[in-house]
Amino acid sequence: LRGPAAAEVDRADEFALRFPGWAGLVLAQAERSDTLERRLDVMADRMRRDPVLAASLHNILSTVTAIRSTAGILAGDDPVEPAWQSRFHRNLYEESQRLADATAALVDELEGTGTDGEAGDPVEAAEAFLGTWEVLGELEGGPGGRAAVLQKAEAAVGVGAAYDIVRGLVDDMVADAAALPISDLRAVMDEGPLHPFHLADRFDLRLPLILRRMAALPELGAGFVRTDGEGAVVLRRQIPGFTVPRYGAARLLWPLYAALENPGRAEAHRLGPPDRAWEQCRVWAIAEGQANGSLRGTMLILPELVPT
Repeated sequence: LRGPAAAEVDRADEFALRFPGWAGLVLAQAERSDTLERRLDVMADRMRRDPVLAASLHNILSTVTAIRSTAGILAGDDPVEPAWQSRFHRNLYEESQRLADATAALVDELEGTGTDGEAGDPVEAAEAFLGTWEVLGELEGGPGGRAAVLQKAEAAVGVGAAYDIVRGLVDDMVADAAALPISDLRAVMDEGPLHPFHLADRFDLRLPLILRRMAALPELGAGFVRTDGEGAVVLRRQIPGFTVPRYGAARLLWPLYAALENPGRAEAHRLGPPDRAWEQCRVWAIAEGQANGSLRGTMLILPELVPT
């Protein structure tokens, strides 16, 4: 049998006419192969970048290490006193329980079940909750708004991983609102189109904060992406004409990934088909260091409304 490289591609029409059943089978297999390859790419990328999966794997490896260490002591040549032996046995039991729970949680996460009764990916559940303008408006109310939003989050996503993600993002958003109230941005809008660089100079604030505050303005209808230092998407909002996938190699073409390679340097680009101006977007991206030494990437996506 000859391999695919020797297939008579120029006679594909003849093959389809003479053997329509076989041709249909070959086509179905090719489509299935493409689907599986795309799914494999997505899963591989997710295993590398998904923070929830990374935490689960870290938990499992830590537990396995603890079990191995305890078992090594018990299996060693040196005798172990009965009291310590009992303690080590108890530790083995407790760590094995932790390992079983962590493994079950990882399986649920990979299957899309989630934990603590959550449905689907906890990051997506957090995004869905924080993606409404009503929620963002409530966060402008300071500590009172924060408490109200977190109460709604608990009812909407449960008290598991999704809630933890929401709580962290909510705290960041409340701090941003305190630094630059949305009313100040609205006042500036009366003077003309908003430009991130001009706003950063005017308010004497960091560009990442300006991008996040612009994303919170319903009037702009902006898209938004936030990533961790590894490039994993932790929050996103999509807009028509600009798809924002969480996984896949296409994301690496975003200006945000150039920004992550050069922290502190802003990236400003126009993206979209050059022959269809109505589908073009202006994109600003920047990565900044955090107090714990990690990076955070921020990208704002706007329809073509802001002059260059």
